[in-house]
Amino acid sequence: MAVAGPRGWIWGVLCLVMAGVWAKETVLLRETFEDYSLNQWTRSGATKPGASADIAQYAGRWALSNGSLVMKGANQHYGLAKALDSPFSFKNGLPLVVQYEVRFRQVMVCGGAYIKLLESTADLTQLNDKAPFTIMFGPDKCGDDAKLHFIFRYPHPRTGVMREVHARRIENVEKLIYTDKKTHLVTLVLKPSGEFALRIDRKQVLQGDMASSEDCDPPLLPPAEIPDPSDQKPADWVDEEFIDDPTDQKPADWDEEAPQYIPDPTAQKPELWDENEPSMIPDPASERPMDWDDEEDGVWESPRIPNPKCEMHGCGPWTAPSVANPQFRGVWQPRRLPNPDYFEDAAPFDKLRDIGAVAFELWTITPDVHFDNLIVTTDEAEADQMARELWLPKHTNESSGEWHFGPFEPIVELLLEWIDEANANPLLYILYTAGLSLVAALLILVCSPSNDATPSSATGQKQENNARAHARDEQDDGPTSPASEPTANVRRRHTRASAE
Repeated sequence: MAVAGPRGWIWGVLCLVMAGVWAKETVLLRETFEDYSLNQWTRSGATKPGASADIAQYAGRWALSNGSLVMKGANQHYGLAKALDSPFSFKNGLPLVVQYEVRFRQVMVCGGAYIKLLESTADLTQLNDKAPFTIMFGPDKCGDDAKLHFIFRYPHPRTGVMREVHARRIENVEKLIYTDKKTHLVTLVLKPSGEFALRIDRKQVLQGDMASSEDCDPPLLPPAEIPDPSDQKPADWVDEEFIDDPTDQKPADWDEEAPQYIPDPTAQKPELWDENEPSMIPDPASERPMDWDDEEDGVWESPRIPNPKCEMHGCGPWTAPSVANPQFRGVWQPRRLPNPDYFEDAAPFDKLRDIGAVAFELWTITPDVHFDNLIVTTDEAEADQMARELWLPKHTNESSGEWHFGPFEPIVELLLEWIDEANANPLLYILYTAGLSLVAALLILVCSPSNDATPSSATGQKQENNARAHARDEQDDGPTSPASEPTANVRRRHTRASAE
């Protein structure tokens, strides 16, 4: 029922405000890199422990190109982090959704493209591989080993010791992400129940449970029992299940020398059998092997049947039949004890450490890895809406080839990169304009046709024409015949016209 009057307007405004606040709070981080600025991101000033001095620094060159974050250099460590708009606590009973785009512009040889959700206590300025994270998610490839990671760090409920738990491997990850040089969307959905789902391009590729031993390797929960380390195998323990029957005797007529098979005495050679014809002929499409013998396998042999002596008395080396070993006790195993570290946790989700930031802490051999449209939210619909608005049109255009420029694509990418750098630093537009003007002036100067009719040369030409005209006038002043006078007059008029 509609609410009329001023009170209804007040309630309507309050509902709109609360809806806006709720929508805002569901998104913990949204980054599209459209402002061409990393001012809100923190670059790592740390070094990687144990790495050689020339690559230990997190000095990888980040670039903003065509609205994407790009790892530009090869063989470098990269460290970049950004705080969430508000920390996320796993005790609030809300799901966690992490989603972003990644594109490998070159064939990935070795490198990571995952993100880490750091604990709220992490120092972003000292980001390295030892920085405490709660979740690590995304692609990672080196050689033939291609993965889509989902790793969560779980504190032991008794000891507090952190351990990493990995979701099981996904098949065909390389084909799904790494081979086509297109933009792919990776999504992680983690629910308070402990259920999780991994998606590539909005299609689910893995579903599991954090507490399931089948979905995580190694499993989150330890075994209820463990072998007793103090238990020892008895000295008289017998591992063999069967032994030779000591009561059995070899029959007196047992012939160990008789063959198991003999030629069938009843077999007859077929009338049309040709012993000179080889049993196999060379394949016309193949080359003859060097060791081929035309007579090999060509001589007919009678079929073989079982030796009747073996059926009556047995033949071949005699062995006694086996009987059950009365001393058999099976393969020895130590007795089992209750596992002192065993625990049960039906809801591991709310044990995870709070998240305060998202980070790229990466090493790559292959450059030009693009990231875009990152979102961390508690609303799965919010992430899917962002995917439909930003990733889906891009994916459609790339799949249709609309954005491909053939052999000119590297040039187009370079121009786009220059434009992106200028958007980030407008002073570059002045330098670009000056450079292009200089190049244009040089091209005009070099390519314009030469013209000898300069003002000085034109003046000289005019003086030369006047001198020639004056010489002809002096010749025309001499005696002429009546017939030639008109011609002279015509020439004189023509010459004066030319001189003028």
